[in-house]
Amino acid sequence: MRTDGGDSMEPVFQDDEIIYLNSIMQGRKSLEKEKVLSQIAFAREAAPQEEEILSLIDRTYIKLKNMDAGQWKTMAVSFPLPVSVLADA
Repeated sequence: MRTDGGDSMEPVFQDDEIIYLNSIMQGRKSLEKEKVLSQIAFAREAAPQEEEILSLIDRTYIKLKNMDAGQWKTMAVSFPLPVSVLADA
């Protein structure tokens, strides 16, 4: 799964979205895309109504929903996904 913004048509996930996805996938036994999407939709309903949080959830949901089955399968078996860590200068 590309996360680097290359020319691929695959969704590009930002670090905050990857962290969110990793937290959702932690300990999951089911890797079914529809179940993960349902969990994200439920989380949106339960989340604090803060624009930043809702935006993160919405962006993640849309990117996952738009993934085809092959992209999802590749990504689902790759959890936890790596996150870029930048040191303060």
